Amino acid sequence: LNVATEKFFVNNAGGKAAGSVELILSSVPSSCTIFPPRDHQSSRSNDGSFSIRFPFLAPRELLILDVVDLENNLIKLLAVNCQDVVSQSVSFHVVRKFGKLAEILVLTLMVCGVYTLIELVVWATGAFK
Repeated sequence: LNVATEKFFVNNAGGKAAGSVELILSSVPSSCTIFPPRDHQSSRSNDGSFSIRFPFLAPRELLILDVVDLENNLIKLLAVNCQDVVSQSVSFHVVRKFGKLAEILVLTLMVCGVYTLIELVVWATGAFK
């Protein structure tokens, strides 16, 4: 038995609500869970694809679609359609990504820590007297 799982993230990055959002998957999954739970309509098309429609997606709202499939092994998100705007794929980091300033601060603190450790070892061993 082959079990395939996919997790799709749909985010309204805009400043206004997106109306009539439709997600089109390559095939009908065995199980599909939407988080956070919300009203939706799903349908199967003649070409075998599967669509899920939401009345709207609020600004800055993240929608997570968990898909489990026991037959096809790989379900792809073919398109995200919206009546208000053109959707686009954006890079998404699962691990939180910090800005350059935070990265520089962490690197500086690490270098200071290594320097302090070396100074303590030198002081404790009495080297360079």
